Amino acid sequence: DPFLVLRDSVGAVRLLVPREFNRAGDRAMATLVADTYGYETAESKLFFEGGNIVADERHVFIGADTIRYNANRWMATEDQIVALFEQELGRRILVIGPTPQPIGHIDMMLTPLGNGRVALADAGIGATVVEQAINADGGAVRDFEQATESYFFGAPEIKRLAAAGGKGMEAPELAGKTGEIVAASKNVAPLLDGIAAALAVHGYEVVRIPFLYGGPRADLATDASRENSRSAATYPMLTYNNVLIEQHAEQLTVYLPRYGLAQLDAAAAAAWAKLDFATKQIDGLTISAMYGGALRCSVKVLERSSVDD
Repeated sequence: DPFLVLRDSVGAVRLLVPREFNRAGDRAMATLVADTYGYETAESKLFFEGGNIVADERHVFIGADTIRYNANRWMATEDQIVALFEQELGRRILVIGPTPQPIGHIDMMLTPLGNGRVALADAGIGATVVEQAINADGGAVRDFEQATESYFFGAPEIKRLAAAGGKGMEAPELAGKTGEIVAASKNVAPLLDGIAAALAVHGYEVVRIPFLYGGPRADLATDASRENSRSAATYPMLTYNNVLIEQHAEQLTVYLPRYGLAQLDAAAAAAWAKLDFATKQIDGLTISAMYGGALRCSVKVLERSSVDD
């Protein structure tokens, strides 16, 4: 999130840092990476988080919250902010709404595939798969809830951690929560369907990937009294769009989170396989997903090269 990776017409890489990024000292990350590997850095005029910006060869996709935030900070119109992003990023901008965004970062729901195709999360499919799992094998779903809760601190023996200011931190209680998250997923499904329709208007072929709408914002939707929802851990957002993609010759591979809810993990892998991707499933991301993050949130691709290089 603390920077974007840009590449110019001759392939030189530059790290673009937002105007500010006040999160746990992460702003220093771009400088450390650049100094270690010899990249240039530049500071943007604009405010952004990397997870709310993705791109293909035609557009840079930016979440509507980022555009609105900059418009408010700069006392400018949203069209003016879009124009500034186009100047900095060198590509047309396609804003992904609505605002406020139901999903905090668009890389949790949108994966550009190139050649006019995008993969978009489908909460309706995800809700159906998980609802069927509850009805057919409720024990497997309960095991997933229990395992996620038990391993929140890395080991079942750890029940509580001390936090700053003398406060304690405890694992969220997830038992029986999956049904609530299925309902939240059904509620957000029409918004994602609307985004799919809008992308189609812009000439994209949209393919859909199963998705379960957890994470802090889903929790806020079912508990209006919850405070600090942005940083609070809750039921994991099970996204299979927050991925890494590579191509060697004609072989496409997707590095895909595997959260431990077997029926949904399998449905997502099948959806990517149908798109002719080989899948490599990555474990260990379920706790990150409780904060609304996954694989792409944990990895920054600095350079890509062809198989012949």
